[in-house]
Amino acid sequence: MKVKINVFETERTLTRQKKSSILVINSGYNQYQKIKLKRNRLAYFTLIIITITIGLISRTEIVPEIIYPYLGDYLYAILFFLIIGFLFNKMKSLKVAIVSILVCYLIEIFQLYDADWIHTIRNNKLGALIFGSGFLWSDLVCYTLGGITGYILESVYFNKK
Repeated sequence: MKVKINVFETERTLTRQKKSSILVINSGYNQYQKIKLKRNRLAYFTLIIITITIGLISRTEIVPEIIYPYLGDYLYAILFFLIIGFLFNKMKSLKVAIVSILVCYLIEIFQLYDADWIHTIRNNKLGALIFGSGFLWSDLVCYTLGGITGYILESVYFNKK
């Protein structure tokens, strides 16, 4: 039996050829495989619409009082994960998660800004839903958890393929 080791390959394989009984082992420095990622924009658009719908429902009396203050912000982060994934459909999942969390953080920090023109926008229902009405530390936690959830769900989905 002959053994051949190639240390410059990017993936580890173990194969046995039937006729010659040669065992081939490729062992390299790079032990991970690159997964080609391309998001289905139609599916992401549908998920965006569903998330918006659930988010609007989360601002009604249907939601239990204990999770009412947090569910909308959690879904808001997932929504931004989906929007960024939709717009940049070849971007890595971790990068999408980081960017979406940072965008949510910036919007939350922007709520500390106090000017008349921004209050006019925030007094509108849509403006209040998009830009919020006041800074809360708990919102940052919800955004982080929402971004991580989007990352985990997408990673699980693409690893199944």
